[in-house]
Amino acid sequence: MLLVALESSARAASVAVDHDGRTAAATLHAERAHASDLFPELERLLAEVGASQRAITGVLVGLGP
Repeated sequence: MLLVALESSARAASVAVDHDGRTAAATLHAERAHASDLFPELERLLAEVGASQRAITGVLVGLGP
């Protein structure tokens, strides 16, 4: 199972992946644009846990305050 978590309602967005117990996460710099940085960071994390986009089975999204 490959889960992706995205949180962009906070000043510093974050992204995390969990692939069969292997977890990787990153918090983006608050000064940077979320939209242009969030998905490249997701790609990097997927590579870190040895997974591809096609393997994603669920996406968790923060709804904010």
